[in-house]
Amino acid sequence: YFWKLIDIQHKGYLDSFVINYFLRAILRSLQTKKFDVASVDDVKDEIFDMVKSQTPGIITMQDLVNSRQGGTVLSMLVDAAAFWRYDNRESYYLEPDDDDCKY
Repeated sequence: YFWKLIDIQHKGYLDSFVINYFLRAILRSLQTKKFDVASVDDVKDEIFDMVKSQTPGIITMQDLVNSRQGGTVLSMLVDAAAFWRYDNRESYYLEPDDDDCKY
């Protein structure tokens, strides 16, 4: 379902243009809210690294399924809050739980 929405060029794959298209909007949205964000190229490279597509430079739906990162990648491309959570996932591990605090 999401694939048809995100494959804006109807080529059957996502390339750097499509990923940049969606990422620019997400990162711009976060920047207007004064969040520090990585560069579009850094995030795009990270997405390609996560998916490990069979053909360099393009990501097919099957690549997303095989990588088991499809949900994460798609949410990063269409949801600013999901992107922020992914980008800040390490800080969640550094914050102590309230249950762990000893008073």
